[in-house]
Amino acid sequence: MKKNIINFLKKEMCIDTNHLMDKLNSIKIIKYKESILSQIDCYIQIITHDYKNCKKINKIYKKLENEDINKILDSIRHAMLAFCEGGICNLWVHQENQGWYPKIVITETIEPNDIDSLPNEVTIFRGCDISEKNSHKFGQAWSISPDCAQKFAYHHYINEDWFKHDKRIVVQAKIKKENIYYFSDQSDQYEKEVIVDQSKLFDIKIYETYGEHMNEK
Repeated sequence: MKKNIINFLKKEMCIDTNHLMDKLNSIKIIKYKESILSQIDCYIQIITHDYKNCKKINKIYKKLENEDINKILDSIRHAMLAFCEGGICNLWVHQENQGWYPKIVITETIEPNDIDSLPNEVTIFRGCDISEKNSHKFGQAWSISPDCAQKFAYHHYINEDWFKHDKRIVVQAKIKKENIYYFSDQSDQYEKEVIVDQSKLFDIKIYETYGEHMNEK
């Protein structure tokens, strides 16, 4: 991958380029690696030189003969459009976690946000697989709403092949406001989401298991 592409993906879009390259170098994909990188290069040229004309991204999108690869290309195109239309905040909010999608890693505060409306210490919740709790390798996306976390734990991914009800939990943790990179108070649209520095979480515990959730009904 060209150095300028790596720098743009990493610094401007907060994409984990190591994660991206690992996928592109996999046995099933490597045959199409250069074609995918070529389209990424074209997208970045549009964003950096003519960012107001995001429609050009759709115009240069080229499908290949392999449908699985087209799903990858479509995910990358979606990410580029989201970033082009609203920067890193828009890219994060509209990312698609179900499919093949660039991994986004936030390391600093993104705008706009509602962080100032939070207390100095915040209780947050995350719906996830129990393996996250066991390994303490949590994702960055949490919520101040346990109801939202329950939806992510038990409902949002129910049609995915990897989904197993008995492995799904809601985790509760605390974090200082200074270690939150983003918070949206627009509950209907963004579900009171917080993006956190996972290394700064404390008082981590299981808030609810799937069995407990069902027993409440």
